Amino acid sequence: MIDIERELETFTMQDWATLKNRLQTNFLEHARFFLSYRERQPFILNAHHVLIAEALERVIAGEIKRLLINIPPGYTKTELAIIQFCSYCFTFNPACRFMHISGGDTLPLLNSTYIKQQIDSPVYQKMWGVKYRDDARAKALWRTKQGGMFYAVSSGSQILGFRAGRMASGFQGALLIDDPQKLEDMWSPVKVKVFPERYKGEIRHRLAVERETPVIVIMQRLGDEDFSGWLLEGGSGDMWHHLCLPAVIE
Repeated sequence: MIDIERELETFTMQDWATLKNRLQTNFLEHARFFLSYRERQPFILNAHHVLIAEALERVIAGEIKRLLINIPPGYTKTELAIIQFCSYCFTFNPACRFMHISGGDTLPLLNSTYIKQQIDSPVYQKMWGVKYRDDARAKALWRTKQGGMFYAVSSGSQILGFRAGRMASGFQGALLIDDPQKLEDMWSPVKVKVFPERYKGEIRHRLAVERETPVIVIMQRLGDEDFSGWLLEGGSGDMWHHLCLPAVIE
């Protein structure tokens, strides 16, 4: 166990300024610090964390508009690409607007809660002071006073009245899709097509700027005909940057 709070008590104003700059300019440093802060234990860095972080940094820089990450469960994919990614982006642009879609009803709300708790933490508030609007602090939807938004919804729910990103220059948010399908969906020729059809007919039109607002998909592979396979075969009509990270790399 580590006690980051006790160490921070000794910080001078210069120490805080240095820490703020480090955590706001390097996504992986931000993720490592706040994961250790929350869990009270060191974050064990692995090569796949570096690859995911590099890809997400390229999304922020505008170099990648469509990112597909395939990785097995249990490899910190949701923590990095959803929780820490949103937390990091709000540090330099609290007006970001994110739409987060995931399979089931529990996971997107849980991720939303973790992000809010991290932003509410004394350390985050001391450095960035991002505040929520008093009229929108529900788990499924909350907004910042600077015009930002986080909207969490299950892959089977309707999406009405919300868009990911903003019509402005620079990084303004993203559509985040995390494991939208279940393994049992692969056993049904009908169910396996449900989410791809929803994405093509409804979800992708929820981007503030259809070709410019980034879309990030992170999921384990479930079969050749899963959502990842559909994207890679050109089903969405977009070109995807594919980061495939197997459980064992020779």
